[in-house]
Formats: sequence, C-alpha cells, structure tokens
Amino acid sequence: AKLSGEIIYINPAGGSLVGMENSTKPRRLKIADFHPPPVGKMIKEIAIPQVLEKGFWEGETQLKHFVTGEPIDVHQRIFSIRNPKTDELICLA
Repeated sequence: AKLSGEIIYINPAGGSLVGMENSTKPRRLKIADFHPPPVGKMIKEIAIPQVLEKGFWEGETQLKHFVTGEPIDVHQRIFSIRNPKTDELICLA
C-alpha cells in the first residue's frame, strides 16, 4: 500500500479470498476498506502507527468479502518496505 493507505496491488490469492477474482487492480481502495469497520478503525489507529514505529504489526483480524460482506478471519502481518540505500519508507505491505 502507498503511505496514504491506498492499495497498490492485490495478489491473485488475496483477491480471490475477498471476492475480487481476476483483479490485480484494487479500484482505488484503502487498507481499511478491506476490513469490517471496527477492524478498519483498529488497523488505522493501532496497526499502522505500530508499523511506522517498529517496522511491522501482526495479529488476528478480519477481512471482509467484497461480494457477500461476510467477515473472513485471518492472521495478518503488515510491514514497512524501505529503500535499502536511504532507509526512506517507500510503502507498506
């Protein structure tokens, strides 16, 4: 994801999991759009700040299925990707 939270790429397995089969272009969605609202709020307020501070966050969470709206229990890990030469934060994965 971009530092703004906008999703850059969804791999085919992830797209299938959330009901976005055959779509590697995520339609200008943000990280929080992939979660039920309370989980999206937690990701924004707790997980992302921890990623920015410590380089990663992981925990049990839920994604949402874009077709059915059903929650999907997952173990999620979000980490930072930095430029190896400058240590500048490039994006989140």
